[in-house]
Amino acid sequence: MVNSSQNTDTVASDAYERWLDWFGRHSPTWLETLIRCTGIHNFTTSRPFTPFEKQFLSNGLRFICTPPLHALQRYRDELTSDESRGWSRFTRTLALRLKYSNQDSTENQSTRIAKFSIPARNIQQDPLTDSDRIEFATEMSQLDLYRNLTFNALTQAMNGPEASFRVMVRSQRLNTSQVDRTFIHRLIDDPDITCKPADKNLGLVLVDTAWYDAEVRRMLSDKSTYRRFTGNVTRLKENLHTELQSLIKKNKNAIRYWSNQDVYEQIVKYVRNKIGKTTAVVPEIYLLLKVHKPKGLCGRPIVPCTRWITTPASVLVDHLLQEIVNRAGLTWIVKDTKSFVNELERTHTLVEDGILLTADIGSL
Repeated sequence: MVNSSQNTDTVASDAYERWLDWFGRHSPTWLETLIRCTGIHNFTTSRPFTPFEKQFLSNGLRFICTPPLHALQRYRDELTSDESRGWSRFTRTLALRLKYSNQDSTENQSTRIAKFSIPARNIQQDPLTDSDRIEFATEMSQLDLYRNLTFNALTQAMNGPEASFRVMVRSQRLNTSQVDRTFIHRLIDDPDITCKPADKNLGLVLVDTAWYDAEVRRMLSDKSTYRRFTGNVTRLKENLHTELQSLIKKNKNAIRYWSNQDVYEQIVKYVRNKIGKTTAVVPEIYLLLKVHKPKGLCGRPIVPCTRWITTPASVLVDHLLQEIVNRAGLTWIVKDTKSFVNELERTHTLVEDGILLTADIGSL
């Protein structure tokens, strides 16, 4: 009688050997052109890239080169004076997390929802009141100690002798060579090449700018989906802003019924004041390039409305819909592709002769 575990090990070993044999029979060219997350997909017609240039580009769009020495003063100013991303913003964020961390953990008693926060215009203003400092006395002492020690260490390093500071920075290992930096500057300055991320997180794509522009025009020529705007942008902003204020006034009772008074006031303030007529920015279209389609290279139009007048209302609607779905307990709805894959891996009811069907919406 043969042990079932031995049979399982034998089958797994045979499958592993077959996979290795299949992989080994492919050529280096196949490995180089295989679509992979760290890949570089070159569709330009100007010139091919060398292996070293391909290796550098495979780092992806989020790769950050080691900063140069000549920009040290600018980094100092950003840390100490830039209220949008400097030390003031960092310390204010720490104080806000301390203030609202306990409230966010209790859904029914929460008096604040982080996504509906509006950054303060006066970043120097202390977000903690006297009552907050009394309530969080122990935590505040630890936070103040951390902030003082950290800021003193930073300023001591920045304001020390210039020569020693430069030596300290120069001792940091560079993550690029001079050849890499020359290449990337030449690539950035080349108007005939456009670099974009690939769909499905499949790496970096380089295409001819002429092809990219033609693909955008081809999509915008679809009059059933797009229509040319010939009006005044300023007047459009004013009309949308007025309509949005009217919708808030009309539906404020529904928002108050859904939440407590503190959350209601925060949401209304967020939708009304997060983005105004003067701060709204018209979205710009770009293409997310698809390299995995059988028909060949094509693009998916993306219009990131992150700073448009309707953005705050969209955030609120998304939040409400997500809460409805969660409370309904609809287990057959999945959030995204990753969630679906995780669900399949936990499912043990699939049968050998079963059929798995998928569907997609064209040009959604």
